[in-house]
Amino acid sequence: MSDRFRLGQIVVSDFSGPRRHVYDTENFSSSLPERSKDVFINKDEICVVLESQGESKNFLWLKLLTSSGTIGYVPSIWVRSIDN
Repeated sequence: MSDRFRLGQIVVSDFSGPRRHVYDTENFSSSLPERSKDVFINKDEICVVLESQGESKNFLWLKLLTSSGTIGYVPSIWVRSIDN
């Protein structure tokens, strides 16, 4: 899974709810990042992968720049690739 998402890759949010919280970029460490207050990624929002963190069988943490200008971390299970 670690080579599924790449720096600069374009991705789209892909989840059932209308929006999800973005996690704070300044608090990311080896533990889980803290959820940002009132910062969201919307359903089907276009994003660019700035960085990926950690390796897991289930997901990576992706640092995204969204089309609305938000930068933050989200689990890779919340996005789908459109760079094939």
